Amino acid sequence: MNPHRLRPIAFLVLAAFAGGAAAEEPAVRLRMQPALIPLAPVAQEPLPVFLEADKAQGRQDREIEAEGSVRLRKRGQNVSADWLRYEPPTNEVSA
Repeated sequence: MNPHRLRPIAFLVLAAFAGGAAAEEPAVRLRMQPALIPLAPVAQEPLPVFLEADKAQGRQDREIEAEGSVRLRKRGQNVSADWLRYEPPTNEVSA
């Protein structure tokens, strides 16, 4: 028997079983949210900061300068710029 002929048949059998399993699961219902969900109270521990850029330099504990498609994110805050300077000790951003 030709092994290449079994592959399409096996695929059809798997597709038939996968389609039947998906049809049995209940649909997820989405709800409209009338307002923004407030963030939980801020803890006293420092929050992580995420920085994406084409180029970044500096010292993590003093200052970081980034350029080229820069994006800085920190819990509910987002800054996008071509150039950005972040100073962790004072939590100050210049863009």
